Amino acid sequence: MLGALTICGLSGGEARAHPHLWIDAAATVLFEKDRIVGIRFQWIFDEFFSAGVIGEFDKNKNKTFDAEEIEPLRVGAFEGTKEVGFFTDIIMNDTEKFEIQTTTDFAARIEKGVVMYDFTVPFPAPIDPTKLTFSVYDMSYFVDIGFQGHEPIKLSGDGSENCAASVTEDRLNPIYGGIVYPKKVQLQCPKPR
Repeated sequence: MLGALTICGLSGGEARAHPHLWIDAAATVLFEKDRIVGIRFQWIFDEFFSAGVIGEFDKNKNKTFDAEEIEPLRVGAFEGTKEVGFFTDIIMNDTEKFEIQTTTDFAARIEKGVVMYDFTVPFPAPIDPTKLTFSVYDMSYFVDIGFQGHEPIKLSGDGSENCAASVTEDRLNPIYGGIVYPKKVQLQCPKPR
């Protein structure tokens, strides 16, 4: 049923109609020594999709994902999103698109009947925080994913305390046939001495 969120097999016409799945996203930008080394993402799914995931992967029906259920869930309902870049667009050093090859520290849990994923996108080398932007979206519009909540972007680690994140519309890269501007995250940090 789920097959990597069932998104990759849809034709363009089906996908463009309207979203079938909603994800509220949040991100924690990870710093070490004033440089960014990765981003930790959280996805919170809608109740309908959550029910399907729970029905398929909570094998013992105890309303939690036990250790032996996490890996089948990761393989069966998360790894397939690699084909769509994990719904994440990362630009490093102002112009370089970063193709996510791997994620680490995958975790899944159920809270009040809703499924939540957490995972980290590690960077191959630390980068200047002022040279990074990132967005989350699905080009097909089958999945409506975006930064939501009171504090969707957090900064953590050595060097993060002097920086701030802003979420703005990416007016240069419209999606859904040019009618929607995805939200873009940029960081403001003092220049190194």
